[in-house]
Amino acid sequence: MKLNELACFLDRAPAILSSDPLSAAFLDDVQVIGDQQEFVKRMDAPQPQPSARMVIIDAQASYYERLPRVTLNHDPYRPELGNVLYEKYHDIMRWAFTQKDIAGRILSDTKVDTIILVLVDGLSYDDCKDRPSIIPCLVNGATITAVGFRNIIGDPPLAYRLFKKGFKSKLGFSYWDRGNDLTNMLFQGFDPQAQMHRVAEFEEIIEQLSKRRLTKTFVQIVLSGLDQFAHYNRGRPPIKELVERLFGYYLTAIAGVVRQQKLTGLLYMISDHGIWWRPRPSEKSAIVVPDDKAKRKRLLAGHLIRNNVLHVTCYGEAYSLLRYPYIFRDFKRTEWGTHGGLSYYESVVPFLKVEVF
Repeated sequence: MKLNELACFLDRAPAILSSDPLSAAFLDDVQVIGDQQEFVKRMDAPQPQPSARMVIIDAQASYYERLPRVTLNHDPYRPELGNVLYEKYHDIMRWAFTQKDIAGRILSDTKVDTIILVLVDGLSYDDCKDRPSIIPCLVNGATITAVGFRNIIGDPPLAYRLFKKGFKSKLGFSYWDRGNDLTNMLFQGFDPQAQMHRVAEFEEIIEQLSKRRLTKTFVQIVLSGLDQFAHYNRGRPPIKELVERLFGYYLTAIAGVVRQQKLTGLLYMISDHGIWWRPRPSEKSAIVVPDDKAKRKRLLAGHLIRNNVLHVTCYGEAYSLLRYPYIFRDFKRTEWGTHGGLSYYESVVPFLKVEVF
Protein backbone atom coordinates (compact mmCIF):
# COMPACT_ATOMS: atom_id res chain seq x y z
CA MET A 1 0.00 0.00 0.00
CA LYS A 2 1.23 3.50 -0.82
CA LEU A 3 1.30 6.29 1.75
CA ASN A 4 -1.53 8.26 0.12
CA GLU A 5 -3.64 5.08 -0.04
CA LEU A 6 -3.17 4.56 3.70
CA ALA A 7 -4.30 8.15 4.30
CA CYS A 8 -7.57 7.44 2.47
CA PHE A 9 -8.01 4.10 4.24
CA LEU A 10 -7.65 5.68 7.69
CA ASP A 11 -10.57 7.97 6.90
CA ARG A 12 -12.75 4.85 7.15
CA ALA A 13 -11.15 2.77 9.93
CA PRO A 14 -8.09 2.42 12.21
CA ALA A 15 -5.43 -0.04 11.04
CA ILE A 16 -2.50 -2.04 12.37
CA LEU A 17 0.68 -0.89 10.64
CA SER A 18 3.02 -3.79 9.90
CA SER A 19 5.68 -1.52 8.38
CA ASP A 20 8.14 0.84 10.06
CA PRO A 21 6.01 3.11 12.30
CA LEU A 22 7.99 6.19 11.28
CA SER A 23 6.19 6.05 7.94
CA ALA A 24 2.99 7.02 9.73
CA ALA A 25 4.65 10.25 10.85
CA PHE A 26 4.76 11.37 7.21
CA LEU A 27 0.96 11.60 7.24
CA ASP A 28 -0.94 14.63 8.55
CA ASP A 29 -3.54 14.33 11.29
CA VAL A 30 -2.77 10.72 12.16
CA GLN A 31 -2.55 9.49 15.73
CA VAL A 32 -0.02 6.72 16.36
CA ILE A 33 -1.09 4.25 19.06
CA GLY A 34 1.69 2.39 20.84
CA ASP A 35 -0.47 0.20 23.11
CA GLN A 36 -2.98 -1.88 21.15
CA GLN A 37 -4.54 -3.49 24.19
CA GLU A 38 -5.31 -0.13 25.74
CA PHE A 39 -6.69 1.07 22.40
CA VAL A 40 -9.13 -1.88 22.17
CA LYS A 41 -10.30 -1.30 25.74
CA ARG A 42 -10.99 2.33 24.92
CA MET A 43 -12.86 1.47 21.73
CA ASP A 44 -15.01 -1.09 23.58
CA ALA A 45 -15.98 1.36 26.32
CA PRO A 46 -19.67 2.46 26.23
CA GLN A 47 -18.97 6.10 25.50
CA PRO A 48 -18.55 8.34 22.43
CA GLN A 49 -15.28 7.77 20.58
CA PRO A 50 -13.08 10.48 19.08
CA SER A 51 -13.24 10.96 15.35
CA ALA A 52 -9.57 10.60 14.46
CA ARG A 53 -7.37 8.77 12.01
CA MET A 54 -5.34 6.19 13.92
CA VAL A 55 -2.67 3.57 13.27
CA ILE A 56 -1.58 0.95 15.80
CA ILE A 57 2.07 -0.13 15.93
CA ASP A 58 2.04 -2.45 18.95
CA ALA A 59 0.42 -5.39 17.13
CA GLN A 60 -0.57 -8.28 19.41
CA ALA A 61 -1.66 -11.56 17.87
CA SER A 62 -4.73 -11.89 20.09
CA TYR A 63 -6.20 -8.72 18.53
CA TYR A 64 -5.33 -9.32 14.88
CA GLU A 65 -8.91 -10.19 13.98
CA ARG A 66 -10.25 -6.94 15.42
CA LEU A 67 -8.52 -4.56 13.00
CA PRO A 68 -7.21 -4.63 9.43
CA ARG A 69 -3.46 -4.89 8.93
CA VAL A 70 -1.61 -2.88 6.29
CA THR A 71 1.91 -2.95 4.91
CA LEU A 72 3.37 0.17 3.35
CA ASN A 73 5.61 0.51 0.36
CA HIS A 74 7.48 3.41 1.93
CA ASP A 75 10.98 4.03 3.32
CA PRO A 76 10.97 6.78 5.96
CA TYR A 77 14.77 6.88 6.21
CA ARG A 78 15.57 9.62 3.75
CA PRO A 79 16.44 13.34 3.98
CA GLU A 80 12.75 14.37 4.25
CA LEU A 81 12.63 12.67 7.66
CA GLY A 82 14.42 15.70 9.10
CA ASN A 83 11.41 17.92 8.41
CA VAL A 84 9.07 15.32 9.90
CA LEU A 85 11.18 15.14 13.06
CA TYR A 86 11.16 18.93 13.32
CA GLU A 87 7.37 19.12 13.04
CA LYS A 88 6.47 16.09 15.19
CA TYR A 89 9.55 15.54 17.33
CA HIS A 90 7.95 15.11 20.76
CA ASP A 91 5.19 12.84 19.49
CA ILE A 92 7.63 10.63 17.58
CA MET A 93 9.91 10.23 20.61
CA ARG A 94 6.93 8.74 22.49
CA TRP A 95 6.71 5.61 20.35
CA ALA A 96 9.74 5.34 18.01
CA PHE A 97 12.76 3.09 18.58
CA THR A 98 15.37 5.35 20.17
CA GLN A 99 18.71 5.18 21.96
CA LYS A 100 16.90 5.05 25.29
CA ASP A 101 15.46 1.65 24.30
CA ILE A 102 18.89 0.06 23.79
CA ALA A 103 19.60 -0.85 27.42
CA GLY A 104 16.22 -2.57 27.69
CA ARG A 105 16.95 -4.66 24.60
CA ILE A 106 20.31 -5.74 25.99
CA LEU A 107 18.82 -6.62 29.38
CA SER A 108 16.07 -8.70 27.76
CA ASP A 109 18.54 -11.25 26.35
CA THR A 110 21.25 -12.27 28.82
CA LYS A 111 21.45 -16.07 28.46
CA VAL A 112 25.00 -15.95 27.13
CA ASP A 113 28.52 -15.97 28.57
CA THR A 114 29.60 -12.55 27.34
CA ILE A 115 27.88 -9.28 26.43
CA ILE A 116 29.85 -6.65 24.53
CA LEU A 117 28.63 -3.12 23.88
CA VAL A 118 30.59 -1.10 21.32
CA LEU A 119 29.90 2.64 21.49
CA VAL A 120 30.99 4.39 18.30
CA ASP A 121 31.77 8.10 18.30
CA GLY A 122 30.06 9.43 15.18
CA LEU A 123 28.38 7.14 12.64
CA SER A 124 25.24 7.71 10.58
CA TYR A 125 22.73 5.06 9.66
CA ASP A 126 22.90 6.46 6.15
CA ASP A 127 26.59 5.55 5.87
CA CYS A 128 26.10 1.85 6.71
CA LYS A 129 22.43 1.10 6.01
CA ASP A 130 23.28 -1.49 3.34
CA ARG A 131 25.22 -3.68 5.74
CA PRO A 132 23.50 -6.84 7.09
CA SER A 133 21.38 -6.66 10.25
CA ILE A 134 21.66 -2.87 10.71
CA ILE A 135 18.59 -1.34 12.37
CA PRO A 136 17.89 2.44 12.34
CA CYS A 137 17.61 4.08 15.75
CA LEU A 138 16.71 7.68 16.63
CA VAL A 139 18.80 9.94 18.84
CA ASN A 140 16.90 11.40 21.80
CA GLY A 141 17.61 15.14 21.78
CA ALA A 142 20.80 16.93 20.81
CA THR A 143 22.97 14.94 18.41
CA ILE A 144 26.16 15.31 20.44
CA THR A 145 28.33 12.76 22.25
CA ALA A 146 27.49 13.84 25.79
CA VAL A 147 23.78 13.29 25.15
CA GLY A 148 23.86 10.29 22.82
CA PHE A 149 26.08 8.04 24.93
CA ARG A 150 24.17 8.98 28.07
CA ASN A 151 20.92 7.98 26.36
CA ILE A 152 22.35 4.55 25.62
CA ILE A 153 23.96 3.77 28.99
CA GLY A 154 20.87 4.79 30.96
CA ASP A 155 20.39 5.37 34.65
CA PRO A 156 21.31 3.33 36.60
CA PRO A 157 24.12 2.46 34.20
CA LEU A 158 23.80 -0.67 32.07
CA ALA A 159 26.86 -2.26 33.72
CA TYR A 160 25.16 -2.06 37.12
CA ARG A 161 21.95 -3.63 35.85
CA LEU A 162 23.85 -6.44 34.12
CA PHE A 163 25.77 -7.07 37.35
CA LYS A 164 22.44 -7.82 39.03
CA LYS A 165 21.74 -10.30 36.22
CA GLY A 166 24.89 -12.28 36.93
CA PHE A 167 27.56 -10.48 34.89
CA LYS A 168 29.90 -10.03 37.84
CA SER A 169 32.99 -9.19 35.76
CA LYS A 170 33.32 -6.13 33.58
CA LEU A 171 35.95 -4.55 31.37
CA GLY A 172 36.00 -1.08 29.87
CA PHE A 173 38.06 0.37 27.02
CA SER A 174 38.29 3.94 25.81
CA TYR A 175 40.62 6.27 23.94
CA TRP A 176 39.64 8.99 26.41
CA ASP A 177 41.25 9.63 29.78
CA ARG A 178 39.29 8.56 32.87
CA GLY A 179 39.56 12.10 34.20
CA ASN A 180 37.14 13.18 31.47
CA ASP A 181 33.67 13.84 32.94
CA LEU A 182 31.93 12.00 30.12
CA THR A 183 34.20 8.96 30.51
CA ASN A 184 33.53 8.91 34.25
CA MET A 185 29.81 8.86 33.55
CA LEU A 186 30.03 6.16 30.88
CA PHE A 187 32.21 3.91 33.02
CA GLN A 188 30.63 4.55 36.38
CA GLY A 189 31.23 1.50 38.57
CA PHE A 190 34.28 0.30 36.62
CA ASP A 191 37.41 0.03 38.80
CA PRO A 192 39.90 2.50 37.21
CA GLN A 193 42.83 0.24 37.98
CA ALA A 194 41.52 -3.28 37.37
CA GLN A 195 38.58 -2.91 34.98
CA MET A 196 39.20 0.25 32.97
CA HIS A 197 41.75 0.52 30.17
CA ARG A 198 42.76 3.62 28.25
CA VAL A 199 44.11 2.55 24.88
CA ALA A 200 45.98 4.29 22.10
CA GLU A 201 45.11 1.84 19.32
CA PHE A 202 42.55 -0.84 18.67
CA GLU A 203 44.96 -3.78 18.86
CA GLU A 204 45.44 -3.10 22.58
CA ILE A 205 41.75 -3.92 23.13
CA ILE A 206 42.09 -7.31 21.43
CA GLU A 207 45.27 -8.03 23.38
CA GLN A 208 43.63 -7.27 26.74
CA LEU A 209 40.45 -9.21 25.92
CA SER A 210 42.50 -12.24 24.86
CA LYS A 211 44.25 -12.31 28.24
CA ARG A 212 40.97 -12.58 30.18
CA ARG A 213 38.47 -15.39 30.47
CA LEU A 214 35.26 -13.63 29.47
CA THR A 215 32.76 -15.88 31.22
CA LYS A 216 29.86 -13.83 32.62
CA THR A 217 31.64 -10.64 31.61
CA PHE A 218 30.24 -7.36 30.34
CA VAL A 219 32.63 -5.53 28.02
CA GLN A 220 32.05 -1.88 27.15
CA ILE A 221 34.19 -0.33 24.41
CA VAL A 222 34.27 3.24 23.11
CA LEU A 223 35.62 3.36 19.55
CA SER A 224 36.44 6.36 17.42
CA GLY A 225 34.04 6.37 14.52
CA LEU A 226 33.89 9.01 11.81
CA ASP A 227 33.55 12.03 14.12
CA GLN A 228 37.26 12.79 14.14
CA PHE A 229 37.36 12.86 10.33
CA ALA A 230 34.32 15.15 10.19
CA HIS A 231 35.85 17.88 12.33
CA TYR A 232 39.31 17.95 10.78
CA ASN A 233 40.77 16.20 7.76
CA ARG A 234 42.92 17.26 4.84
CA GLY A 235 40.65 16.23 2.00
CA ARG A 236 37.23 14.58 1.95
CA PRO A 237 37.32 11.48 4.21
CA PRO A 238 37.06 8.03 2.58
CA ILE A 239 33.76 7.21 4.30
CA LYS A 240 33.16 3.79 2.71
CA GLU A 241 36.65 2.58 3.60
CA LEU A 242 36.34 3.83 7.19
CA VAL A 243 32.98 2.09 7.63
CA GLU A 244 34.41 -1.13 6.20
CA ARG A 245 37.28 -0.98 8.70
CA LEU A 246 34.83 -0.62 11.57
CA PHE A 247 32.62 -3.54 10.55
CA GLY A 248 35.05 -5.74 8.64
CA TYR A 249 37.99 -5.47 11.02
CA TYR A 250 37.11 -4.00 14.43
CA LEU A 251 33.82 -5.77 15.13
CA THR A 252 34.99 -9.01 13.50
CA ALA A 253 38.11 -9.06 15.68
CA ILE A 254 36.13 -8.43 18.87
CA ALA A 255 33.70 -11.25 18.09
CA GLY A 256 36.68 -13.47 17.23
CA VAL A 257 38.01 -13.28 20.80
CA VAL A 258 34.74 -14.70 22.14
CA ARG A 259 34.79 -17.49 19.54
CA GLN A 260 38.40 -18.36 20.33
CA GLN A 261 37.41 -18.92 23.96
CA LYS A 262 34.53 -21.14 22.81
CA LEU A 263 32.01 -18.97 24.63
CA THR A 264 28.57 -17.70 23.66
CA GLY A 265 28.13 -13.98 23.33
CA LEU A 266 26.09 -11.04 22.11
CA LEU A 267 27.84 -8.13 20.46
CA TYR A 268 25.98 -4.82 20.23
CA MET A 269 27.05 -1.71 18.39
CA ILE A 270 25.47 1.75 18.33
CA SER A 271 26.72 5.30 17.81
CA ASP A 272 26.13 8.47 19.78
CA HIS A 273 25.12 10.60 16.80
CA GLY A 274 25.21 10.67 13.04
CA ILE A 275 27.06 13.10 10.80
CA TRP A 276 25.77 15.48 8.16
CA TRP A 277 28.59 15.44 5.65
CA ARG A 278 29.61 18.60 3.87
CA PRO A 279 27.66 18.74 0.60
CA ARG A 280 29.61 18.18 -2.59
CA PRO A 281 29.59 21.04 -5.12
CA SER A 282 26.88 19.25 -7.12
CA GLU A 283 24.64 18.68 -4.07
CA LYS A 284 22.19 20.90 -2.21
CA SER A 285 24.26 23.34 -0.14
CA ALA A 286 23.76 24.32 3.46
CA ILE A 287 21.88 27.54 4.23
CA VAL A 288 23.90 29.73 6.59
CA VAL A 289 22.01 31.68 9.26
CA PRO A 290 24.92 33.41 11.05
CA ASP A 291 25.07 33.56 14.83
CA ASP A 292 28.13 34.82 16.74
CA LYS A 293 27.20 32.76 19.82
CA ALA A 294 27.35 29.46 17.97
CA LYS A 295 30.38 27.43 19.02
CA ARG A 296 28.94 24.60 16.96
CA LYS A 297 27.40 24.86 13.54
CA ARG A 298 24.17 23.07 14.38
CA LEU A 299 23.10 23.88 17.95
CA LEU A 300 23.28 26.45 20.72
CA ALA A 301 23.06 26.05 24.48
CA GLY A 302 19.87 27.56 25.84
CA HIS A 303 16.76 28.63 23.95
CA LEU A 304 17.18 30.64 20.77
CA ILE A 305 14.10 32.42 19.45
CA ARG A 306 14.40 31.86 15.72
CA ASN A 307 12.69 30.03 12.89
CA ASN A 308 13.90 26.53 12.00
CA VAL A 309 15.04 25.84 15.56
CA LEU A 310 13.75 23.06 17.83
CA HIS A 311 14.02 23.52 21.59
CA VAL A 312 14.85 20.42 23.64
CA THR A 313 16.07 19.74 27.16
CA CYS A 314 18.55 16.92 27.74
CA TYR A 315 19.69 15.98 31.25
CA GLY A 316 18.95 19.41 32.66
CA GLU A 317 20.52 21.35 29.77
CA ALA A 318 18.54 23.32 27.20
CA TYR A 319 19.53 23.17 23.54
CA SER A 320 18.41 24.90 20.36
CA LEU A 321 18.73 22.48 17.41
CA LEU A 322 18.79 23.72 13.83
CA ARG A 323 16.80 21.76 11.29
CA TYR A 324 18.29 20.58 8.00
CA PRO A 325 19.68 22.23 5.84
CA TYR A 326 20.34 25.30 8.00
CA ILE A 327 23.68 25.96 9.65
CA PHE A 328 24.98 28.68 12.00
CA ARG A 329 28.36 29.06 10.25
CA ASP A 330 29.86 27.69 7.08
CA PHE A 331 32.35 24.83 6.92
CA LYS A 332 36.04 25.60 7.25
CA ARG A 333 38.36 24.24 4.59
CA THR A 334 39.34 21.23 6.74
CA GLU A 335 35.82 20.52 8.08
CA TRP A 336 33.89 17.79 6.26
CA GLY A 337 30.95 17.08 8.50
CA THR A 338 28.92 18.38 11.38
CA HIS A 339 26.38 17.27 13.98
CA GLY A 340 24.34 18.65 16.84
CA GLY A 341 21.23 19.57 14.90
CA LEU A 342 18.14 17.80 13.63
CA SER A 343 18.31 15.87 10.37
CA TYR A 344 18.03 12.38 8.93
CA TYR A 345 21.84 12.24 8.76
CA GLU A 346 22.49 13.31 12.37
CA SER A 347 19.42 11.97 14.18
CA VAL A 348 19.33 8.40 12.82
CA VAL A 349 22.12 6.09 13.98
CA PRO A 350 22.82 2.39 13.32
CA PHE A 351 22.11 -0.34 15.85
CA LEU A 352 23.58 -3.80 15.41
CA LYS A 353 23.11 -7.04 17.34
CA VAL A 354 25.36 -9.99 16.51
CA GLU A 355 25.07 -13.46 18.04
CA VAL A 356 28.53 -14.93 18.65
CA PHE A 357 28.80 -18.73 18.94
